Amino acid sequence: MGAIGWEAIKRFGQDQALNGEYIAMVSGIGILVNGITAFLFMKDKDHDINVKGAYLHMAADALVSLGIVISGIIMIYTG
Repeated sequence: MGAIGWEAIKRFGQDQALNGEYIAMVSGIGILVNGITAFLFMKDKDHDINVKGAYLHMAADALVSLGIVISGIIMIYTG
């Protein structure tokens, strides 16, 4: 754990190159996974508050992933 922490601290001073294609692709997978999970919870969300909470959480995560996909696409076209 200390080694991971040390590497994280060293990276604060370095610029990291980001690949918009990978960001968009991984976030697209996140939309699928979170969207499917939210869909599975949708049927019972009105009967159980815990299921409703899980449904809302997964739906929100899918929307966040959509925003990241859009950011990745912007990065691809603007560099």
